[in-house]
Amino acid sequence: MYKKGLDFENLLHKLKPTTAIFSLIFLIVIVLSKELLDSISSTWGTPLQPMFIITNALTSYFFFELKKWRLAALFLLLLTAFPLDTFKIVHDISATLFFLFCMRGLFFIKKFRFYLIIYMISPLIWIVFNLFWFEVYAIFVLCLYHLNLIYYIRFKL
Repeated sequence: MYKKGLDFENLLHKLKPTTAIFSLIFLIVIVLSKELLDSISSTWGTPLQPMFIITNALTSYFFFELKKWRLAALFLLLLTAFPLDTFKIVHDISATLFFLFCMRGLFFIKKFRFYLIIYMISPLIWIVFNLFWFEVYAIFVLCLYHLNLIYYIRFKL
């Protein structure tokens, strides 16, 4: 039977991998931008701000669906709502807790456990390079994990 109106369930189904891909594209755009940033949150107040907000909002939305990722979702939403330049302490605490709760989310996974090990290397990136490259690396790993999981569930690859 034909349904009238927007098939919201189908849209969300297609939006999950699109969100992860959009996040990867955002990372590439940031890395290739001519502006040197201290952190990904430093995109606030630049032309990349809308992309930062949309990417984080969509990611939070989908993380809230996953029981072990809900705290990461909450802190991602908080670090987005409290910009670095005006709410530095709240933002920094939220960002730190976001990355820690992402590690917690990876700790409980059963499939693709190697992503936890790859993610745990990210603090070394911070020590060797800086905060920006730590964030890029950690988010890149998270995007790959979630894309891998989405496609595994959908296609049993």
